Amino acid sequence: MTVLLTVLGVIGRILLAVLLLLLLLVLLVLFVPIRYSVNGRGDSDELAGGGEVNVSWLLKMLQLRLSIRKAGKEEDLQTAFELRIFGVNPKERRRKKAEAEKQKRIQQKKQKLEEIREQNPEHYEELKEEARIRKEEREQARLREEEVRRKAEEEQKEREAAEEKRRRKAASLKERMKRQALRQITFAERVVRAAAAAVADFFMAGIRLIIRLSGLPVRISEFCGEVMNRFFSAAGKITRVLNLLGDPRTGGALLLVKRKLFQVLRHVLPREARGELEFGLGDPALTGEAFGLASVFYPRYAGKIRLAADFDRTFVKGDLTLNGRIHLYYFVYILVSALLNRDFRYMIHLYRNRNKEETQHG
Repeated sequence: MTVLLTVLGVIGRILLAVLLLLLLLVLLVLFVPIRYSVNGRGDSDELAGGGEVNVSWLLKMLQLRLSIRKAGKEEDLQTAFELRIFGVNPKERRRKKAEAEKQKRIQQKKQKLEEIREQNPEHYEELKEEARIRKEEREQARLREEEVRRKAEEEQKEREAAEEKRRRKAASLKERMKRQALRQITFAERVVRAAAAAVADFFMAGIRLIIRLSGLPVRISEFCGEVMNRFFSAAGKITRVLNLLGDPRTGGALLLVKRKLFQVLRHVLPREARGELEFGLGDPALTGEAFGLASVFYPRYAGKIRLAADFDRTFVKGDLTLNGRIHLYYFVYILVSALLNRDFRYMIHLYRNRNKEETQHG
């Protein structure tokens, strides 16, 4: 009995330690902020610029970096993605490990050859000669493979050229036979054939027209029925939407969603910003509207970002640095506070039962 209680106590301590570790991990995920920084610089006139996005968590224990670069008009767009765990890039670590193993094998081989050279010079010369022969054989094999590949490519081109020549010859022969057949037909035969073809086309067109007219009333009836069904369905949906919008509970839920979205937006927006931005859209009216939209966020970053607009040109030029942080617990708080709201739960209930309501109204 004592042994059983001891085993149960050990198991209980292990489970308690696991639960505490899980709780600690959940608390770290929720309360340790995810920090991000965005650095960008560009000039649309020179088609040059670049940017870098850094995301880190828990004192850069986990770090992501995405960079985009374009040096000029003649240069291609270059992108790079890097993931670091505890400051180590797994991909770079694997590459360095493979390179180190390769260098180790080379060094071991060199040491072995040096030992053989010191102990048995004649055997060393034999190995050296064998290595030279193997190198020449590999080079010859490579040359043979290139020669075989070159011959295969040439044969493929010759076959394609012969096939194209054959197709052209067949098309030319067919065209000559057609012209020769037309020359053999007399003028009277051509007139009779053309008249017969015109009469046949006329009668076929008349038959098709009669068939279409015979089914026209049915089609008109089906079309009108479909239009009426769509009209009544749309009218029912519009009526239900208007009733929902007129419902105070739905209105309260929509106001709650709007308020929560603005709270989330304020939370994720950068807390620090600096730099300058100049732009122009070519149209003074459109540029003014864009400038007014950008000015909405200006009070938050007043004195940190210089914003300028050119109403005559179409360009974008700037150098910006943004820093911010995101707490996951804040999203949990937003979700829980919304679910505790009675109007929001009512709107969710309506959304879940929308199919039943549409069936009833239909």
